[in-house]
Amino acid sequence: MSAAANVLRTEVITGLVRKFMPTANEFVGMALAPRKGSSKFPGQTATWDVFQRGRHAAEYNSPGSPAKRQRNMVKQSISTTCAYIREAKALSAKTLYWLRQPGGQFNSQYAEQGVRDELEDLNGIVDRRVEQSIWEMFSGTLTVNQADVKFTVDYGMDGSHKPTVATSWADLANADPLADLRAWKKLIQRDGNGLATDVYMNETVMGYLVDNAAVRSLIEKTPSLQRQIAETGWITRWMGLNFHVNDRGITPLGGAFTPYIGEDKVIMIDKGNSDPGGKVTNDLFDILEGSSLDIQAQGNPGKFSKSWEDHDPSARQILVEWYEIPALQQPELVVYADVVP
Repeated sequence: MSAAANVLRTEVITGLVRKFMPTANEFVGMALAPRKGSSKFPGQTATWDVFQRGRHAAEYNSPGSPAKRQRNMVKQSISTTCAYIREAKALSAKTLYWLRQPGGQFNSQYAEQGVRDELEDLNGIVDRRVEQSIWEMFSGTLTVNQADVKFTVDYGMDGSHKPTVATSWADLANADPLADLRAWKKLIQRDGNGLATDVYMNETVMGYLVDNAAVRSLIEKTPSLQRQIAETGWITRWMGLNFHVNDRGITPLGGAFTPYIGEDKVIMIDKGNSDPGGKVTNDLFDILEGSSLDIQAQGNPGKFSKSWEDHDPSARQILVEWYEIPALQQPELVVYADVVP
């Protein structure tokens, strides 16, 4: 059996796609997800609980009296259609058996690496769609409106956690981003009993922040902020928060680039972990995985991959499938703000 043929065995190829871990550089949202384990859910519907932690205090009681009863922490259960992704690409005989080393002669020893490269590229196409869905999840709603697939997930986020600033951050002279950020931190603390840890925006919005008149005046008086900007070009740690610039996005074939985070949005979260690169530790969200619908997967949840042969035209198809949905479990720990109304 050739090296390439060995890689294309179902159990091997599925193992490979599960080992392609999302990097924190390209897949910031997926890298946050704790991925505690695959969750089977029946049929095509995923269900999870939305938590609301208590903000009230116990009342005093009289000795000998029965305990005063409190409600359970679960606020509601959300059920939704699961997102089904199934993508494939064809490998030619030349790729499989006569791939050549760049600048060298054709040699079959490079076929295995060529197959791995093509599989990793296909896996990245799948992961970018999941990454996009995570950032849309933080808006409180995930909407899929394709010609062949349509569904909407309402994550139950209160309208107060989708604020619009009074003065656009693009108004560098008059906007007050310090007050806005303080207000959002307070919102997460009061509504979710949390402590905001991280803020996400793209380069355009970060530019509004560092060029704001009030912030610029503060930077001039704060050596630590000056060092951050000199090293990275933006603020990375301020007001007890980690600041992240995420300019990644999706460019469809023949289409225009669509950023994961809009040029008018700021996302603030409490992920339970103050480490800038750390995963979520407080059940803020996770990626639920359903059982693969492919018969060869035998009902196992998680990513699945396989290959098969086409005879005319001759080619070997490789496939990556994932039945998943990002589940926001504590929407009170998220603020999704419009800063350029």
